[in-house]
Amino acid sequence: METKLAELKIQIAQCRNCRLCETRNKTVPGEGPANAKIMLIGEAPGEVNDREGRPFVGHGGKILDKILAECELKRSDIYITNTLRCWPPKNRVPKKDELALCHQYLKSELEIIKPICIITLGATAYRVITGSTIKLREEHGTILRCNDWIVCPTFHPNALRYIKGGVQTLVADIRQAMAAAQISTSPQSNMLFEGTDFHV
Repeated sequence: METKLAELKIQIAQCRNCRLCETRNKTVPGEGPANAKIMLIGEAPGEVNDREGRPFVGHGGKILDKILAECELKRSDIYITNTLRCWPPKNRVPKKDELALCHQYLKSELEIIKPICIITLGATAYRVITGSTIKLREEHGTILRCNDWIVCPTFHPNALRYIKGGVQTLVADIRQAMAAAQISTSPQSNMLFEGTDFHV
């Protein structure tokens, strides 16, 4: 599985499927273990991600790290990715054709990793995974069944200043998703394990 992710990373780096290849600095592939039980999906890389070639390492990444710590998780426990692999200039919302052309990479990640639980961060990722048009404010924290996954939509870390409860809202949503998927953390190793009787 690690080999397949490495091959996918090379494909992403060489991608010229849409206009974003003309303005990017670096592509931003997903990051994390190939056997992760939890996948976090955001919208698109930001300016810092574009510069460093890694997801969630800017301001939003610092907030996410705090949220993960509250949930007794580490980045090494989960797989983090986005719906797009290139930074939309000025952090604009991804366009439909960009999402469609980039979707093959997200699909490949899902096929390789086979997560039990998907947590979508923000409205774009929520719509891409579920196809729902319901407002995220009405659906966040709701446990959904989609294909072979448990899906929990929640807010993007960069939007927390507009959300009542801020960090604790995301913490509660992620904990609820983990409980629904019967995923826990071991106090000794902080590694994830799944309930033996769980079936999607």
